[in-house]
Amino acid sequence: MKSAVKSTIYGLVASDEPTIIRYIGITVKPLAVRLRGHYNDDKRRVWRKDHRKSDWIRSVLNRDAEVQIISLAEHDNDDDLFRSEAELIAEHNRRGNLLNLSGIATVFRRSGGKRKTRD
Repeated sequence: MKSAVKSTIYGLVASDEPTIIRYIGITVKPLAVRLRGHYNDDKRRVWRKDHRKSDWIRSVLNRDAEVQIISLAEHDNDDDLFRSEAELIAEHNRRGNLLNLSGIATVFRRSGGKRKTRD
């Protein structure tokens, strides 16, 4: 289904390990705004089922590196967006470095099949 909003699939990397994608997500916001959201979640100690991403962000900062956000793909079609995200998560999950909670596009599934545009 075509959406009025273009979404970006992004990856989080450490500045001292720029080729290792540690987290994959989707946003409709500018990437810099979404990155600040990840930092703010960690500072506010937002409760998460899985704290691996927050622990990783802290470990990057503790070694005087930075967390960077990179664009992996853009889509204006929800079917393509979620298919592409699932493929990217599966690909990077096989490499063993991904911190995502699961190997599927969980945001879409948690929202009951509705597009989540909040993040």
